[in-house]
Amino acid sequence: MAENQNAADQASTLNDERATRLAKRAALFEAGQNPYPEHSELEDYVADIETKYADLADGEDTEDVVKIAGRVVAKRGQGKIMFIVVRDATAEIQQALPPTNTGKDRRQMNKIATLLALVCTFTITAFSAEYVLDNTPELTKKLETSVEAASKEFNFAIRGIARKRLRQTTKPYDTLRLDVNGDTVLFERNGKDLVTATVNGDAVPWLKDYMISFTRRDTDNALVQKFAAEDGDRENVYRFDNDARLLFIDVKIISPKLDKPVTFTLQYKEKSR
Repeated sequence: MAENQNAADQASTLNDERATRLAKRAALFEAGQNPYPEHSELEDYVADIETKYADLADGEDTEDVVKIAGRVVAKRGQGKIMFIVVRDATAEIQQALPPTNTGKDRRQMNKIATLLALVCTFTITAFSAEYVLDNTPELTKKLETSVEAASKEFNFAIRGIARKRLRQTTKPYDTLRLDVNGDTVLFERNGKDLVTATVNGDAVPWLKDYMISFTRRDTDNALVQKFAAEDGDRENVYRFDNDARLLFIDVKIISPKLDKPVTFTLQYKEKSR
């Protein structure tokens, strides 16, 4: 009973904080300001860049422009040049900042490197929103293809049962609510099944057969949600775009009964205010 009361009190506190944050957020929108100014336009991955330019000779340049996003894991000065190392989900790459000629320039380069570190490691630590499913035809087709491919791994006699089970497991939530307040996360799907957990804390019971937990991915601080059950695990990685009005969930389902994980992406849009 005490645990249930504590959970109820925690949920009530989160609801009050959520209402306050939503009011502040709405006020910023009305004032013409973006509540989530920090973002990155990710177009490329480090591993792909290394592969594409593997044959580029030393000292040879191109006019190509790439856009990466990740964590600044190191910065160092050497003479008039500042070097930073950026790590994304695939690999690391070293960047050289422009040469500096004066102490003032060098201090400015240090500020730039620090700002890069702050932007690249940006994490939403106070956030509250509700989303509705907005999958594109392409994403829906990829989901169906993933389910069908996994179904074919089963014996013909049970393939139909396996396909039905996979469709149930991979069925997207129609709506979801996500509140992040520091290390506390509140998650709700389809207007029910609310659960509260601590990032990097112990897994907590959810529904009848699941344990649910939240962590931060080392490479980019993305919020990772994991569901653990006897027959397999599910991982949701949350990615935000377009001022957090679009939400992408990269899903991976693992089971001893599957030869390889089932992976797909879901797209959601913020519920109209």
